[in-house]
Amino acid sequence: MINLEKLTLYIRITDRSTFVDGTHLHKEILMHMSQLHTFIFYISTIIQIDDSFHRLSD
Repeated sequence: MINLEKLTLYIRITDRSTFVDGTHLHKEILMHMSQLHTFIFYISTIIQIDDSFHRLSD
């Protein structure tokens, strides 16, 4: 995937102890794709904390 130039990512994350944010995406995915010119992402993260729901969406 090193030569991938365009990537569209749709992801929904539930029951995780931390949020997935731009910093996480950069460190874990994007820094390994030096030829990537376009990155479109839709992220929905839902985490249950103390019997209440906190929703963060981009």
